[in-house]
Amino acid sequence: MQPGHQSINGVDDVFRRISFGDNAKGESVASAYVALGLILNYLDLKNGNRLIPDILESEALQGSSWDKAKYPRTNQFYKMLQHIFGEKTKQADLWGTRFSDKFNKGWLSFYWVSKIFVRCSFSGLGKDKTWHMIVDEISSNRPVMVVMRKVDVNETQYNFYAMAVCGYRITSLGNRELMVHPGLYGEQSIRGSRAQTMYVSLDQSICAYRFNVFVKSISGEELKEF
Repeated sequence: MQPGHQSINGVDDVFRRISFGDNAKGESVASAYVALGLILNYLDLKNGNRLIPDILESEALQGSSWDKAKYPRTNQFYKMLQHIFGEKTKQADLWGTRFSDKFNKGWLSFYWVSKIFVRCSFSGLGKDKTWHMIVDEISSNRPVMVVMRKVDVNETQYNFYAMAVCGYRITSLGNRELMVHPGLYGEQSIRGSRAQTMYVSLDQSICAYRFNVFVKSISGEELKEF
């Protein structure tokens, strides 16, 4: 493998400026909703604001602290994502087809879904399967959700933590690293109304999920990936 770096388009001017739900306690399940919100809002912007209704599109970040009064649309969409998976969702529900199946069924339940769809797919367990999915999706300009066994953010360790992947790199030593959005508020995590991305080792990854957008044809008989 040759050293190098790859990322989605608009990491600095688009992706890092999207507001996201609050996960002040650093909970693993809540981290998945945060990552989901970031990814879906990016895909919405990429696809001409057709994925999410205007009244639910995340606001741009304003400062480093969370305030649901400042981000009402973000807060409402975050709650809707929670509703998909239910109140009793556990860490183990973040792994495998249980997560992707619940998302796919839940997406179809949203009142606005009629012609544009999002389908979630599971990478399979293991860092190599995770890596292949991430490389494929980033090259197609789509962020990926990864579940990490453990990860350190601002000197705090989080276990079984989901993060949105917006890029990757291979170091000169051949190490594979993921460029991730920590999904946390605070002065260390957000500067100048932009979230600070970071690199984490692929070795700590458990699995990943991709999110593909499909649009129903004019005849309504087929779906075309967009």
